[in-house]
Amino acid sequence: MNGFLNSIHYPDPPSERIKPLRPKLWRSNDLRQHGAIQSWGAKFEGPLSDGWGYPLNGNWKPPYEHIAAWEAFVRRIAELSRGKEIYWDIWNEPDTLGSWHGTQDAFFAIWIRTAEILRQTLGPDTKVGGPSTSSFQPAFFEAFLSSCLRAGCEVNFLCWHELEPWSDIALVEKNVRYVRKEYVENPRFQTLKLREIHVNEYVGEVDQYRPAEALAYLFYLERGGADYAARSCWGTHCEDNSIDGLIDPRNQEPRAPWWVHAYYAAGCELRVKAGSNFGHVVVIGQATPAGGNHVQALIGYYGHEGATAQRIPVEVRLSGLSHIIKGRRANIKAMRIPDIGVRTISTLQVVYDQTLDVVDDRVSFNPGNLALHEVFAIRLEEV
Repeated sequence: MNGFLNSIHYPDPPSERIKPLRPKLWRSNDLRQHGAIQSWGAKFEGPLSDGWGYPLNGNWKPPYEHIAAWEAFVRRIAELSRGKEIYWDIWNEPDTLGSWHGTQDAFFAIWIRTAEILRQTLGPDTKVGGPSTSSFQPAFFEAFLSSCLRAGCEVNFLCWHELEPWSDIALVEKNVRYVRKEYVENPRFQTLKLREIHVNEYVGEVDQYRPAEALAYLFYLERGGADYAARSCWGTHCEDNSIDGLIDPRNQEPRAPWWVHAYYAAGCELRVKAGSNFGHVVVIGQATPAGGNHVQALIGYYGHEGATAQRIPVEVRLSGLSHIIKGRRANIKAMRIPDIGVRTISTLQVVYDQTLDVVDDRVSFNPGNLALHEVFAIRLEEV
């Protein structure tokens, strides 16, 4: 679920900080970045509306009132992209006044016509999606997909944003599962060739530097079954070469959430069963090799509704250790990924370091109290 939004400079993106994140999606309005984004293993998702402009920018020209100019713009961008693999996201947040002034039907008509032009120009296999609403809105999705059914067009991916700081992040999983069942797998929408779910912006402004909230979004997006996702950017971080605020753009030193995304990425193909008996603690387990820079578990205590204690005691139980270590003893380290806002952190503090006996292929230990918004990264080493 590692993906990102704009926030890198051509021709000098911070590649050495990006590569450990192993991004799968990059939502960008700069076609010049396409080669670099592909080289990192990510898909390029292009929001067309960024190049046209929005009401909040001033002097906005509604595309439905300037049809010829809009269509010429779409054809020009499509020609520039010829030969490049792109997910086309036609309009960003058409449900908000800052992005769209006009009726919902006017947006649907523009979307349908634009998708038609893209496929006429680039071929029938061109991937086009929407509606990129600012939040999860089933009524909007239903109306959007129904309009496309009537028009006989395709919607290859359905996308929206998950940014609300006032609701439980766990709802992300529920929302993704709902979309899969009600739209992607619904025979009613089969002719749309709807195949994928993109949560193409996640993490609200208040949570952007909080490690546990980053982990919670990754956890629930993955468990819900989203195909792709992209972290959001806020303020200057959308343009300052900071990977959506994960690093300080002046010296490229990492902020706390960068560590979460990096450790998460390293274990994506090596997930193991993990769980928690407390609703606001998320746990990701991964059978990465013992030692080195790997971690085998990430434990985060995220906020929002229901998280009342400032600190909670944590007991960790790791089983099936024979899959990654051979001996009867294991060194266990717990490193704290702290909630420190915009400050950078180049080395994580080790808060627990003990050698334990492996009994019945498992160990149990208490690394200490975990503070709200923080993450423990657990590392095993051979003895």
